[in-house]
Amino acid sequence: MNPNPALPPVPAIRPHLSLLAFFRLMQDKEDTSQVFNFSYHVNGDCLQRTFKRWYAGPNAKLLIDEDPTALLRAFDDRDRLRSLPLGTVGRTYADFMDRENLSTDGVAESYRENGQITKDFQENYPEFYAFIWFLNLTHDMYHILTGYNRDSLGEAALLNYTCRITKNRGIKYLAALASFRIKSEALDMPVFKVMENGRKMGEVSADILHLDFINILDRPLREVREELNIVPDPVYAALSQERLLALVQPQAA
Repeated sequence: MNPNPALPPVPAIRPHLSLLAFFRLMQDKEDTSQVFNFSYHVNGDCLQRTFKRWYAGPNAKLLIDEDPTALLRAFDDRDRLRSLPLGTVGRTYADFMDRENLSTDGVAESYRENGQITKDFQENYPEFYAFIWFLNLTHDMYHILTGYNRDSLGEAALLNYTCRITKNRGIKYLAALASFRIKSEALDMPVFKVMENGRKMGEVSADILHLDFINILDRPLREVREELNIVPDPVYAALSQERLLALVQPQAA
């Protein structure tokens, strides 16, 4: 591995552009490219610091030096994952992705829609690009490990967990804004308690930037959660899925 990988320039902080991305995301929560736009304009150098932590671990070695597509192939082998016993990480992941009609590389695809920024990273900062791709590819696995679903509150709580792992300032701010937006439409729902539990989960969780995602696929989810010190939020789990899915519906463009 390159002992001194090039890092992209620290982006300027432009909160007004982040807010614009937030409002666009609220119009269409499936437009995950706006998550990246939001973060990019408020992150400063926080991801560069996280990159250095990731680069010192086994996932960087795997994706940069050994087999760049190994993780994607493992996640994308739905037939094999569906054949695993119920309760395993891989089977739970495959069932989740099938139920939600998600592409394995879908989050990363949304990132690539960012055009020139993404092209610049890919061509000039390949190690940093591999890091961002890793974060995007593993996002849906975070849903499995934490127990948060893809409803608006589940996504916001997951962001509150994720930002404690990645130290992503933009994701932290986005989670906070989303929680206030959700609370405004569901005053009787324990939105802030769920968000707080997501934060606490991230603070005590093992550093999953170094997790061997391929080898956990065949293992029981409960066992993996215990090793990672992840306990799904009972407050969130007790909420009605029907009610959760009705939250902050995207508006037609």
